[in-house]
Amino acid sequence: AEVKYHRCGYRRKENLLVYSPDERPQKKEILEQLRRAFPQMRQVEVNGISFEEYIDLVGRAKWVITFGEGLDNYFAAPLNSGGVSFAVYNEEFFTPEYKDLHNLFSSFEEMRDKIADRIKAFDTAEQYAQVSSEAEAVLNRQYDVKRHLEQLREFYLGQYTFP
Repeated sequence: AEVKYHRCGYRRKENLLVYSPDERPQKKEILEQLRRAFPQMRQVEVNGISFEEYIDLVGRAKWVITFGEGLDNYFAAPLNSGGVSFAVYNEEFFTPEYKDLHNLFSSFEEMRDKIADRIKAFDTAEQYAQVSSEAEAVLNRQYDVKRHLEQLREFYLGQYTFP
């Protein structure tokens, strides 16, 4: 079944930060720093909810952080909902075209040091839309359904794209 993302822009997003349940040594410090910088922002860890509830939650959230491998559904679903997600660039999971996106960090230490400033910088309708659409464009180029179906067709015809 196709996932139905609830798309809405900056003005309709809630002042809500959603984050993955993955553990990182810097996680607690990052979240506490964001609580101090944005005391009115609600923080919610994804835990014990259905996939449909998750899609609704990240669709309403202005910000989402993945503490996982990076290119996961905590990163992708918010972009497909018109939101902004943050992750750490990881060469094992991301392709090089992601590397220069403004919502990615080179390490969790850099995330800790710079995420509050980036949220402040992105917290206008124009900047928010730009960051979200740039990241979504890269994601959609990589995960284009028509392209995947064509690659499957070629594979079954014996037209391999690898050596």
